[in-house]
Amino acid sequence: MTKVGVFIKFTAKPGMRDELAEHFRSLVETANVESGTEDWAFHISPIEPDAVWLYEVYKEQGAKDLHDSTQINAEAKAKTHELTVGVPEVVPLIPIAGKGLA
Repeated sequence: MTKVGVFIKFTAKPGMRDELAEHFRSLVETANVESGTEDWAFHISPIEPDAVWLYEVYKEQGAKDLHDSTQINAEAKAKTHELTVGVPEVVPLIPIAGKGLA
């Protein structure tokens, strides 16, 4: 099985970055109980004041597909859309090696 990952850059509406970050914070526990989700973390940027980056790694494509198909993910996307502008920048990844990657 090949791990899969993704970086997603969201641009918050003006003045909404902290609310967007709190929205992602509220989703951490959901990610923690998904058996195929290995890493799920969000980051703010010190040089892009409206940017929030999401980093995800899944044990294989099926685990990512399952994550993407859940009702909670659909609800999270709807809320994210309310807090952001434009289309998120999505960069698919195939993790190779690193600390924490088996």
